[in-house]
Amino acid sequence: MESGACPFCEIGAGRTAAHRLSKAMRDELGAVGVNLRQNSGSRAGQDVLHFHLHVVPRYVDDTVLPGCVWGEPPWEPPTGGDAERRRVADALRRALERSPKLDSR
Repeated sequence: MESGACPFCEIGAGRTAAHRLSKAMRDELGAVGVNLRQNSGSRAGQDVLHFHLHVVPRYVDDTVLPGCVWGEPPWEPPTGGDAERRRVADALRRALERSPKLDSR
């Protein structure tokens, strides 16, 4: 399913989740900005044909270009491997458990 076929209530819920996650990334991970990226249709770069929204934390010294294009030089994968991914996931999970649920309507 292309993103355009996603019901509005699901898009609203996705927007709400992205808002909460963005705040958690700033508060818990020290992000100074957040990119939200959603591709709709194969010509737009969508290769998983269901609605999903990338929420990408940005840091002063990151190597992702301002338009949030990852996988292209000068992008470099984060360091720390599985242990760092677990640490980040746990920190975000704890922050989301503490944050108030927002109405997605």
